[in-house]
Amino acid sequence: MNAPHPAFSPPQRVVLEGRYVRLEPLQPHHAAGLYAATSGEGEADRYRWLFDSPPGSEAALTARLAEAATSEDPLHFAVVNLSTGLAAGRQALMRMVPKDGVIEIGAVQWGRGVARTPLATEALYLFARYAFETLGNRRFEWKCNNANL
Repeated sequence: MNAPHPAFSPPQRVVLEGRYVRLEPLQPHHAAGLYAATSGEGEADRYRWLFDSPPGSEAALTARLAEAATSEDPLHFAVVNLSTGLAAGRQALMRMVPKDGVIEIGAVQWGRGVARTPLATEALYLFARYAFETLGNRRFEWKCNNANL
């Protein structure tokens, strides 16, 4: 018989380390890597499903990350590529419903070198493992727009 999950715990600003990526609380110092990985060619596609638009400059992204770093829900994380040491994506834990043991991943933006690679798979896995094993959730949701192929 499996042991029951612990009671729901809210997510914290922790570091989640994998083989390919490290998820760490999003901070303004992640702007250089994130801007390089998400701007330029394909930029519009990387922002299509987000609630924000391309920042236009690294300085604008730095200001945006400073604001995001203070948020509790969503709780933003940088996806750091371990081979480069630079942030190459971002994602957040959000819409926590403690009474139902539910948490959602959202605000997902994986830049060049992350999307459609083992890095993206691991970034998702690290969040799922944290949500279930550490926080004790029963459900981990990722909602997508129907047109997001």
